[in-house]
Amino acid sequence: LRNLSRSMYGNQLSESGLQNAITNELQIVESAGIHQTQFNITGNPFKLSVQKELVVFRMVQEAIHNIIKHAKATLIILSIDYESPGLTL
Repeated sequence: LRNLSRSMYGNQLSESGLQNAITNELQIVESAGIHQTQFNITGNPFKLSVQKELVVFRMVQEAIHNIIKHAKATLIILSIDYESPGLTL
Protein backbone atom coordinates (compact mmCIF):
# COMPACT_ATOMS: atom_id res chain seq x y z
CA LEU A 1 0.00 0.00 0.00
CA ARG A 2 2.84 2.38 0.75
CA ASN A 3 4.32 1.77 -2.70
CA LEU A 4 0.91 2.31 -4.24
CA SER A 5 0.39 5.59 -2.45
CA ARG A 6 3.79 6.92 -3.48
CA SER A 7 3.88 5.62 -7.05
CA MET A 8 3.25 8.94 -8.83
CA TYR A 9 4.61 12.38 -8.10
CA GLY A 10 3.71 15.79 -9.47
CA ASN A 11 6.27 15.84 -12.30
CA GLN A 12 5.31 12.41 -13.56
CA LEU A 13 1.64 13.31 -13.32
CA SER A 14 2.12 16.50 -15.32
CA GLU A 15 3.96 14.56 -18.03
CA SER A 16 1.56 11.64 -18.33
CA GLY A 17 -1.75 13.35 -17.50
CA LEU A 18 -4.46 12.43 -15.03
CA GLN A 19 -6.07 9.64 -17.04
CA ASN A 20 -2.77 7.86 -17.70
CA ALA A 21 -1.73 8.25 -14.06
CA ILE A 22 -4.98 6.70 -12.87
CA THR A 23 -4.71 3.91 -15.44
CA ASN A 24 -1.18 3.19 -14.23
CA GLU A 25 -2.31 3.16 -10.60
CA LEU A 26 -5.09 0.69 -11.38
CA GLN A 27 -2.64 -1.54 -13.26
CA ILE A 28 -0.44 -1.60 -10.15
CA VAL A 29 -3.45 -2.67 -8.09
CA GLU A 30 -4.34 -5.41 -10.57
CA SER A 31 -0.77 -6.70 -10.67
CA ALA A 32 -1.13 -7.79 -7.04
CA GLY A 33 -3.67 -10.33 -8.29
CA ILE A 34 -6.33 -9.62 -5.65
CA HIS A 35 -8.46 -6.92 -7.29
CA GLN A 36 -9.88 -6.39 -10.74
CA THR A 37 -10.31 -2.81 -11.87
CA GLN A 38 -12.42 -0.92 -14.36
CA PHE A 39 -11.91 2.70 -15.44
CA ASN A 40 -14.74 4.56 -17.19
CA ILE A 41 -14.42 8.00 -18.76
CA THR A 42 -17.42 9.97 -20.00
CA GLY A 43 -17.73 13.45 -21.41
CA ASN A 44 -15.05 15.35 -23.28
CA PRO A 45 -11.78 15.10 -21.32
CA PHE A 46 -9.99 18.36 -20.67
CA LYS A 47 -6.78 19.26 -18.89
CA LEU A 48 -6.86 20.71 -15.39
CA SER A 49 -4.02 22.66 -13.84
CA VAL A 50 -1.18 20.46 -12.56
CA GLN A 51 -2.09 21.31 -8.97
CA LYS A 52 -5.72 20.32 -9.46
CA GLU A 53 -4.79 17.11 -11.25
CA LEU A 54 -2.45 16.23 -8.40
CA VAL A 55 -5.22 16.79 -5.84
CA VAL A 56 -7.66 14.64 -7.84
CA PHE A 57 -5.01 11.95 -8.26
CA ARG A 58 -4.27 11.91 -4.53
CA MET A 59 -7.99 11.60 -3.84
CA VAL A 60 -8.14 8.61 -6.17
CA GLN A 61 -5.13 7.07 -4.44
CA GLU A 62 -6.75 7.54 -1.03
CA ALA A 63 -10.00 5.99 -2.23
CA ILE A 64 -8.14 2.99 -3.67
CA HIS A 65 -6.14 2.65 -0.46
CA ASN A 66 -9.35 2.66 1.60
CA ILE A 67 -11.01 0.11 -0.69
CA ILE A 68 -8.04 -2.23 -0.41
CA LYS A 69 -7.72 -1.80 3.34
CA HIS A 70 -11.35 -1.74 4.46
CA ALA A 71 -13.84 -2.87 1.80
CA LYS A 72 -12.64 -6.40 1.09
CA ALA A 73 -13.71 -5.75 -2.50
CA THR A 74 -12.63 -7.81 -5.47
CA LEU A 75 -13.66 -5.25 -8.12
CA ILE A 76 -12.76 -1.56 -8.10
CA ILE A 77 -14.68 0.63 -10.54
CA LEU A 78 -13.53 4.21 -11.06
CA SER A 79 -15.49 6.63 -13.23
CA ILE A 80 -14.67 10.16 -14.32
CA ASP A 81 -17.38 12.27 -15.90
CA TYR A 82 -15.99 15.41 -17.50
CA GLU A 83 -18.54 18.23 -17.23
CA SER A 84 -16.99 21.58 -18.02
CA PRO A 85 -15.89 23.40 -15.95
CA GLY A 86 -15.37 20.46 -13.57
CA LEU A 87 -15.42 16.73 -13.29
CA THR A 88 -17.13 14.10 -11.19
CA LEU A 89 -15.32 11.08 -9.72
